[in-house]
Amino acid sequence: MIYRPELDGLRAIAIIPVILFHFGATWLPGGFLGVDIFFVISGYLITSIISKEIEDGRFTLAIFYERRIKRIIPTLLVVLAVTYTVAALTVSPFKLKDLSQEIVAAATFLSNMYYAITVDYFSSKAEETFLLHTWSLAVEEQFYILFPLLLMMNKAKNSRLLMLVVLTVLSFFLAVTLSYSDKDFNFYFIGTRAWELLIGALVALNYSQLSKVSIAIRNTISVLGFFVLLISFFVFTKELQHPGFWTIFPVGSVGLIIAFADKTLMAKMLSWKLLRGVGLISYSLYLWHQPVLAFILIKYGMEHSALAGMIAAFATLILSLITYYYVEKPFRRIRISNTVTLFVVTAGMLMIVSVVGLLGHIDNGWPNRFSKKLNFNSMTISPKRYECHTSGANFLAPSQGCILGSSQKPTLAVFGDSHGVELSFALAKSEIGFKGVKQLTFSACAPLINDKNRTPGCSNWLRQSLVYISSEKSIQTVFLVFRLPYHINTYSEEINKVSAFLEDYKRLIAQLLAAGKEVVLVYPVPELPLSAEKLIVPFSIFSDIPKVVYGETNAEYWSRNAKIVEQLNIIVDELDNGRLFLLNPYNAFCDVSNCKAMKNGEAFYFDDNHLSLGGADVLVEEYLKRFR
Repeated sequence: MIYRPELDGLRAIAIIPVILFHFGATWLPGGFLGVDIFFVISGYLITSIISKEIEDGRFTLAIFYERRIKRIIPTLLVVLAVTYTVAALTVSPFKLKDLSQEIVAAATFLSNMYYAITVDYFSSKAEETFLLHTWSLAVEEQFYILFPLLLMMNKAKNSRLLMLVVLTVLSFFLAVTLSYSDKDFNFYFIGTRAWELLIGALVALNYSQLSKVSIAIRNTISVLGFFVLLISFFVFTKELQHPGFWTIFPVGSVGLIIAFADKTLMAKMLSWKLLRGVGLISYSLYLWHQPVLAFILIKYGMEHSALAGMIAAFATLILSLITYYYVEKPFRRIRISNTVTLFVVTAGMLMIVSVVGLLGHIDNGWPNRFSKKLNFNSMTISPKRYECHTSGANFLAPSQGCILGSSQKPTLAVFGDSHGVELSFALAKSEIGFKGVKQLTFSACAPLINDKNRTPGCSNWLRQSLVYISSEKSIQTVFLVFRLPYHINTYSEEINKVSAFLEDYKRLIAQLLAAGKEVVLVYPVPELPLSAEKLIVPFSIFSDIPKVVYGETNAEYWSRNAKIVEQLNIIVDELDNGRLFLLNPYNAFCDVSNCKAMKNGEAFYFDDNHLSLGGADVLVEEYLKRFR
């Protein structure tokens, strides 16, 4: 196969937007399309090689997979080993357990299916997922398990071409269909990505005819394709269904560039030495950029900051140059005398990596790496969070909600949003909750019973919960727990005043009091500038000193909550009938100057605003101290 330097330049056009997108470049919302470019290039190159060798009668699966191993595995193993080693020295058991699972998925080339279940590619969680990018490697390797066999089975050119056209259409149709019904599965699934690789394959099979087109036409088409590709980087967003119907434009444009750019002005531009240099190390750049960024965000918490991006870019470049010159290039040039030995050694190395990951998962992220002065169990969520917490239009009916504790006749109810989940569990363990606690919590549900509530299902759930609590005679006390600062900020466009927002809250409280219930009004919880994990976990296992023990200062708490507390106090004065109690987390977690994130190794939060089980226990102790 004749070397085409412009394809290395096209690789650079693929990798640069991907890295910029992941490093927080909001001005390039479609940077994730770089992966789609890689798929098309890969489909073209691999098909060109395989079809030529089949025609010459020298293609074998052993040689094909030998090339794939030398191209992919050595650098991948280095990145996995370094990532896991550094993580084992620095990150919390929670993160290391997640990474252990990712390591197994990456080593078995099942990352795409693992992330389809666990991580939305466009979520904030994705930024701190060490090996998220390996999903595309999994797609490619799954594709190349069957693809060479299909080409070998259809040696007649017309038959082979027809087969690929049919598969391309079917895969594209599946992507368009699933883009409206299952976004995550559609994004990661080999079946909805295959058409992108097949576009490149179709170009390869027809390249000899396409290259005969006049230079003027090829110049025009390749420039047009490049223009469409650049526009796509700016008009595609994470909200657009992808891959879907519109994906045909960036993917098709890459196919046009590959098909017609040879010996054109576009080829000269893409063959620019700097672009080619970036393209040559693009595989190493791709492998390193995600774990580097994840480490920076996890340990320093500089989300979307220019400094974090620059540090990550520099570190990624240095590591990529090292692995390209000392791992990638040498292994690609190695001559293998015994292919079977290569396969056995490769399988053995991947198995070792998988076993290490499996053990890390089983041992919950090796928590004993850190000093016992830090209790990681205190940073955990309620074991009933996913079972008992509800959301969406098809919510769990209040009558079917969980009762925590031994009795089926609960005397307490926790009514609110996700801030009430851990409190429910903590109350059920306490002396006042042993008779049972009814957990009624709905994700991101503002206490707005009217039509202004934008969270699907929330208003209906609120009304049904009020009816349920009011009619359930065994429930004597109701803890009202809502993240009021967040909700008020969310609805600031529709509701200009805090007092106006809290009118619905007042009506809700009044209805509960009218039903004869004792109401405990939980005031806003102090929040953290970063997640508890980033604030508390020591920099490495060689230190037993948490980074900080404080979250926000008193001044920060009151600047965020003063108006809310003032209005809540007014509501209390108006409604108090001897059965309305105030529980302010500020009194439990704050001293004269600061609000604590932890105390004596016990973490009070599991993220930046939700109390952990340890924090919920402290809040229950504050309630008992004041009212029992």
